[in-house]
Amino acid sequence: MQTSNFKEKALNEIGAAITIDLDSIASNWKKIASKVENTITAATVKSNAYGLGIDKVAPKLYKTGCKNFFVANAHEALTFKIPNFNGQIYVLGGPANPLTAEKLAYKNCISVINHKTDLNIWSSTANKINRKLPAAIHIDTGMNRLGFDVKDIIEIAGLGYLSNLKIKLIMSHLSCADEKKSENNLIQSRKFNSICNALSEMGIKAKKSIANSAGVFLGKEYHLDMVRPGASLFGINASREKKNPMKIAVSLESRILQIRTVKKPMTVGYGAKYKVTKNTKIATLSVGYADGLPRDLSNNVYIKGILAPIIGKLSMDLTTIDVSHIENLKTLLKNMGKVGIPVMGYCFSLAGVWGWERGNYARGDAESVALVEGSRDFQDPIPDGMIWNMRYRKGETNKFVPETSEKEVWERLEFFLNKLLPVAEENNVSLAAHPNDPPLPIMRKTGRILKNPSEYDKLISINESSSNKIEMCLGSIQEMSEPGLERYVDKFSKENRIGYIHFRNVKGKVPNYIEAFVDEGDINMVNIIKILKKNNYQGVIIPDHTPAMNCKAPWHAGMAYAMGYINGLIKST
Repeated sequence: MQTSNFKEKALNEIGAAITIDLDSIASNWKKIASKVENTITAATVKSNAYGLGIDKVAPKLYKTGCKNFFVANAHEALTFKIPNFNGQIYVLGGPANPLTAEKLAYKNCISVINHKTDLNIWSSTANKINRKLPAAIHIDTGMNRLGFDVKDIIEIAGLGYLSNLKIKLIMSHLSCADEKKSENNLIQSRKFNSICNALSEMGIKAKKSIANSAGVFLGKEYHLDMVRPGASLFGINASREKKNPMKIAVSLESRILQIRTVKKPMTVGYGAKYKVTKNTKIATLSVGYADGLPRDLSNNVYIKGILAPIIGKLSMDLTTIDVSHIENLKTLLKNMGKVGIPVMGYCFSLAGVWGWERGNYARGDAESVALVEGSRDFQDPIPDGMIWNMRYRKGETNKFVPETSEKEVWERLEFFLNKLLPVAEENNVSLAAHPNDPPLPIMRKTGRILKNPSEYDKLISINESSSNKIEMCLGSIQEMSEPGLERYVDKFSKENRIGYIHFRNVKGKVPNYIEAFVDEGDINMVNIIKILKKNNYQGVIIPDHTPAMNCKAPWHAGMAYAMGYINGLIKST
C-alpha cells in the first residue's frame, strides 16, 4: 500500500498516523558524516531504531553508506537483516549467555565487552569454536553505567585475558555531551585517551570512539576514529545549546473529532486545572497518552501548519487545543464587512521583513534602509515563541522555530486561504497578499513564498475566489531577481486582482538594494501610473518606505513628499 493511502486509512480507522521519513534519516546521517570528515560514522539503531523500525531504517542507512551499526542486545543483532550485508554489527548489551554468544559468533557480530562476565562468555566461545572473536571494549570514564573500571581493564590486559579476542574498538560514553560547557566532557575525554594510550603500549591497538549524537557537536577532538550517533539521526536535537541542525524525521497526525466553544470561566480537562480567560474555541484531537504523548505535555501542535497550543491535561485517547485564533480571523473578516473595510492585507511568512541595515542611503544623505549581502547572517534562526520580530508567547531558552520548507509554507497558505476566503467573499472583503521582503528563497531557516512575481499566479490558482487578491508592493517586486514588474502590474490590474498598491521605489536587486525616494529608483513610476489609468484601477495607492528627510519631522516630511509626487503623477499623466 502506498504511504499516502496507508496514512489516510490510519487516520480514518484509528484517528492518528505516524509518518517516518527515511530520506530525512539518511540525510541526517550524511550531514554528520560530512561534519566528521575522515572519521567513521556509525549508526546506533538500538531499541528497534528508537521505535521507528530497524527493518526499514537500517537498510536505508546501509544504502546511504553506513557500514557500522550498534544494536541494543543479542536479539536485535540476530534478527538484523540487510540483503548482502557487508558491514559490522556491534552488540551493546554484550553476549548475554554462552548459547547466545555462539549464535552471535557465527553471525560475525562484534560483542561489546562491558565487564568480566561478558569477557568470560565471549572468550570461552572463542575457545570453543577455535577462532579469535571480534570485540569492542567498553571503558567507564564517568558515566557509571556500564564498562570496565580503569584499574580492571589494565589488569585484565596485562594478564593476557584479551589474547583470544580481536579488539576492534575501544569505546566509552560521555555523560554530559549535550552540555557543551560541562567540564565533565574534557575530563572524560582525557581519561579515555590516557587509557587507550596505555592499552596501546600493551599491544592492544584498536579504533577509538567516545562521541554519541551530542558528542559529534562538541568538536573535532571528540570525533576520534568513530562517532556513534543515534537520537540525532531521527531528528532529535542532541545539543541543547544551538538550533537543531537535523531534519525532523517523524510526524504524528490526528483527526479533529469536535470543535466547541468554552465560555469564561469554564475549565478544560481532568482536574479542572485549565481555566479559560475568555470565550475560547476548543478542538479535540484523536490522540492521547495511550499513543505515547506524555500526560503532562505542554506544547503546541500544528493545524495544517498553523500553530495551536495544547490546553488542559491529556486524556488517554484525546488532546484538547485552542483554535480560537483561526475563528478570530473569521470574526475579524465579518466585522470588516459590517463596517465597510474592503481589504485585509497580509504577509505570509515566518521570518517576516528582516535583515535590513539603516543608514544614509537615499538622495541628500536621507536616512533609509538597505539590504547588504554579508552584513549579517540571513539564516540566523528565529527564537522560539516568535514569528517575524514579534513574540506571541514566552519561548524556551536556546530553542528556535523549526526549519520550515517552502513547500510547507505553500501548504499552510493553501489551508489559510481555503478557510478564510469563503468568509471574506461572503462579507465583501478581499485578502491581499504582500510579497516576501526581502525576496530571498530562504530566510532565517524558513522557506519564502511570493518571492518572484510569477508566484502570484500560483497564489491565485490555489483559490480563484474574487476575494483572493494581491498587494502590489512595487518596491518588493522590483527587488526580485525575476523581472517583469510592469507586465504584472498590467496583468493584475486588468484582472481586478490588486487589493491595494504600495507605491515605493528601490535601487538594485537582492541581495543588494536600497530604499530610495519615490522619484529616484529603478522603477519608472510614470509608466506604472499610465498602466493603472489604462486599466481603470480604482483601488488605494499608499506611499511606503519613504526615506526620512533631514528636518524636524523627518518621517512626516518624507511621506508628504511622496504623497505630493504621487498626486502630481496622477493629475499630469
